[in-house]
This record gives sequence, C-alpha cells and structure tokens, in this order.
Amino acid sequence: MPRITVSRILGLVPLTWVCLAGTWFFLPSPVVRDIYHDGYIEQRLRTGSTVTTVVERSRFGSNVQQQCSGECSGLIFDWRLEGHGPSDSLMLSVGKARVNLTEAVLKGPSDSKPEDQRTTAYLSPSFRAGIGAGGTDHETILPWFTWSDKVLIHALMHGYNENVQLRIFSPEPGLVEIWKDITMWASYKPGDAVRETEREVGLLASFSHIPTSQFAGAGALRANPANVKISNVRGVLPSKTWPLREIIAGPLYVPTFMLSVIIWGSTLETVPFTVILFVQMLAILLLFVGFQRINLAWLFRGRGKRRPKNRGIWGAAGPITTDEESGLLGTRPKKAMVMPPSAISRPSKSRAPLFDKA
Repeated sequence: MPRITVSRILGLVPLTWVCLAGTWFFLPSPVVRDIYHDGYIEQRLRTGSTVTTVVERSRFGSNVQQQCSGECSGLIFDWRLEGHGPSDSLMLSVGKARVNLTEAVLKGPSDSKPEDQRTTAYLSPSFRAGIGAGGTDHETILPWFTWSDKVLIHALMHGYNENVQLRIFSPEPGLVEIWKDITMWASYKPGDAVRETEREVGLLASFSHIPTSQFAGAGALRANPANVKISNVRGVLPSKTWPLREIIAGPLYVPTFMLSVIIWGSTLETVPFTVILFVQMLAILLLFVGFQRINLAWLFRGRGKRRPKNRGIWGAAGPITTDEESGLLGTRPKKAMVMPPSAISRPSKSRAPLFDKA
C-alpha cells in the first residue's frame, strides 16, 4: 500500500483542478424535451423539490424594476410547493415571495358558497416577488452552453436580482393561476372573460385540484401537494447537468476564472477568453505531469538500492530480531558439542529378554 505523504497530497491539487476545469469545458448539457416539460415540473414540485425556470426578460416589459443595467436577458424563477402545518395550507414559493394557494382557492368560486358568489372569480392585489436575473455575456460562459445555463452562470457570478409584479387569479373551483400584473387587470371586473391572447402574454403557472377540505383522521390533507395538477409553467428549464456545473463553479471561480480574467485584461481583450482558459488548463496539466515524473524517478531510484537480507532465524518464541541474531552468532561455540555415550542397560532377571536364543 503506497504511503500518504505531503508531496503526494500536493501533487493531487493540480490534478483535481484539471478535472474540474475539464468538466466545466466538456461536460455535455442535455435538456429536458418539450414533451416532458410539464410532467418533469409536476413530478419535482409534488415531491417538494425546487424547480428553476428561466424566462426571457423582454416578455415582462416595464413590469420589471430594472437593476441589471441592461445586461440581463433572462429572469430566473424558483418554484417550490410546501405544506404549512399550523394553518394546514399549501404554500407556493415564487422567488422570494410566498403564496397561500389554499386561501386563494377558498376565496375563489366554490359550490359551497351562496348562489350569487359561486361563479365569482378571485383576483388578488398586485404583489412584488424578488427573483434572480442574468445575461449571456460573461467571460466564463462558453459558446456551447445552453441559453438557460448561460443566464444561470451570469447570475451566479454577479448576483443580480430583479423585482416583478405578480397577481393571483382563481377563476374556477380548485384552480389558482399566477399571472404577471399586466394592464388588463387594471380594468378587470369579476365575471369578465379572459381572452386566450391575454393568457399567452400574462399567465406564468397554473395549479389545479388543490384540496380545500380535510377528512377526519386524514391529518394535514389540505397541505399535501401529492395530488395537485401543475401546468403552463413558463420558462426554459436548465440542462440536466446544471447542478454539477453549479457545484464546481465555486472551486473554479477564484483560482481559475479570476486569474484568467487578469491575463485576459493584460492582453487588452484581444485574445478570446476561451483560449486563455484552455491554455491555462493545458499548462497546469503539463506541470502536473512533470511533477509526477519527478516523483516516479525518485521512487524507482530508491527501489534500486539493495537492502540487507533477513537471515530468518527462528527461536522458540518466534522470529529473532537482528540484534538477537547477531548476539547468537557471536556467542555460538566454534566446536560442536559431543554428547557422552549413554550406558546400555542390561535386562534384569525379572524382565524377559527381548530375543530368546534358539
């Protein structure tokens, strides 16, 4: 088993860096196909996971409070369903805002309400939700990344945030929709029909089959998202390998990207940043190979020396050490010891002879 030394541990540092940089460069970015878009989001939200979608910023227009100085081309929405035990309500997180879906359903149309309120849709006041924002123009973004991954990388490196105005709309029993605060809602009256073109522009997500009643002994039934139907969630999903690229972005940022940015700036941005990253990775790989060759040469040179052979003398209690062996060899007598002849006993008269004479 090879020994663990400080030099060997330090030798693994450049190898680890090369592996991370190579993963950043060449990790494929498979995407979720459009036919599985709604099913993937529904399955993830039902199990309590967070789903991230990226929406084009141009679709929001003046509905966004711009803080990104025109660099951001995408808005990042984080969706999450979770139960709230004390109120037995199903909560929806949209970015940094929290929406009570159960309460919205109870305020909307229901067969248990009086006749004049059964078909009255519920429209919430406008509320603000803080979300992430990013663009596609960053030194660490490579051309073959997907658009959603580019926006997420840009947001990860800069930490931009935006505020969007949203509304909650419940037009049918058990149905809650998340909308942008478009101009239609300023003149909306309960009972007015919503056109399909307006839904295409303003609708962000739909949640149906939200439970509003609790059966005896069923526990927190209303707060359970297992049977909620989810559809029309706007935005592009990240690639399937984005979680791994997000993890390695942290260890790579300081030793790799910051150094590459300094080198890139010293060239007055005449050399493509991608070329600098690749050359930097190749240089560190060559240094690692050279370092390992020096270690191997030292290792084999040490193995070429002859080691003293162990005589392998064993005693009554096991193997004898070198010191004990030398002591035994030093005190060993030069002449062999001669044992005196033993007297041959004659048979007594009371004992029968071994062989009778014929």
